[in-house]
Amino acid sequence: MLYCALIGFIYYEAPAEEKNMNTLVEMTNAVEVQEDNETFENAVGILFNKLDNGDPEKGTPPPQPNHFALREYKKYKLAAGDVSCRGRSKQRLKQPAVKPFAA
Repeated sequence: MLYCALIGFIYYEAPAEEKNMNTLVEMTNAVEVQEDNETFENAVGILFNKLDNGDPEKGTPPPQPNHFALREYKKYKLAAGDVSCRGRSKQRLKQPAVKPFAA
């Protein structure tokens, strides 16, 4: 989901000279997470927040809540939160997702 969001952002929002794999790699590297700081926002998150809310100080376009890349990023964030919640419970990770059939 993250790659879909990043590729969508690059495709729709990046200037022509930045529409390449190097930009994708740089954006992927910029997705930094600090588990002990819930208010921390990485550079990619800031880009998507500007897409979601607009940035009137810099004259960017108005908010685009239906933007493909933004929708994918929100799915990624939701899934990442779900995984981190599960990661705290070792017991959940040890349980099989599907019960095996009794033979």
